[in-house]
Amino acid sequence: MSTFQRILMATDLDEASEAAAHRAISLARHLKAELAFVHVFAPPATIYSAYPDFTAVLPVEELKTAAQRALDAWLTRIEAPSQAKRLLHPGEPAPTILDAAEAYVADLIVVGTHGRRGVSRVLIGSTAEKLVRLSPVPVLTVRE
Repeated sequence: MSTFQRILMATDLDEASEAAAHRAISLARHLKAELAFVHVFAPPATIYSAYPDFTAVLPVEELKTAAQRALDAWLTRIEAPSQAKRLLHPGEPAPTILDAAEAYVADLIVVGTHGRRGVSRVLIGSTAEKLVRLSPVPVLTVRE
């Protein structure tokens, strides 16, 4: 019996995520584990002008629909198993992924990393690093 029964693969739909997805798919097949893919998209921004009566909000449903289409296309491109769950959430990546892992009852999180160092890591931040530091379950990072 495998230690890992439920694998959550976090993706931002880039090349680093693609390498991690292939590793997650392979692990899930080998371990006969359930697999879910989670994509976190940026929540809509609220824009306030100098006029108190004016508030414009980007359309949430359009943003969610676009994110769903992008996730579906990405999963098709990487040939994700049809039985894998697809999760889509708005929010800040690291905490939202951790919440998704808890809700999915994942016992392993797989995430891609660009392997940035120095100033670029400081300026851009590292979701993978935050997951490793904060996750109550093991996190497998896969370098691009």
